[in-house]
Amino acid sequence: MYKKRTSRKWKPGFSLVELIAAVSAALVLILGIGIMLAHSQQGFNRMYKRVHSSVVEDAYSTRRTFDRVVRKATTQRCDLAPDGSELYVYYYRDPTHYDPTDPSTLTPDSYARFYVETGGKELFVEYGGNSSGRVRLARDVQMSASNGPLFSARGRTVYMALPLDNGKETMFVTSSAVRHNK
Repeated sequence: MYKKRTSRKWKPGFSLVELIAAVSAALVLILGIGIMLAHSQQGFNRMYKRVHSSVVEDAYSTRRTFDRVVRKATTQRCDLAPDGSELYVYYYRDPTHYDPTDPSTLTPDSYARFYVETGGKELFVEYGGNSSGRVRLARDVQMSASNGPLFSARGRTVYMALPLDNGKETMFVTSSAVRHNK
């Protein structure tokens, strides 16, 4: 009637222990990749905010304007405030009209004044002469005695050291430019 089996045949498939081990390994791998992706996304967001903050934009535009204006300035004259908070550079409106034999063309006819408004935290450049006007270069300028002067000059080179801080990001912008025109 009933037959007793003497040998046990293995059915194809995985045992419960093998399934648990494989699922555990896969979960550890997926969890590690998920944590890595979350940290890289946070790092990307942090760098994006830092790169596109007002401090970085102000630093870039200030450095570019400072270099452009000082490089076209004359080597004859550069005026600094005693505390280094203000800089005047002089230049020729049209350098092609410079003639060393004509005394009327020996004096620069335009100037650029870099300054921080009194009690303010904004850096401006003011153009005088024929092309007059005023442009704000940077907000959030941190003026303090520990920072030292904003502007200095040595020979034909003019230096700018500008601390910027908007409460979230802090940057110290330094630039130097050589006055090229006679």
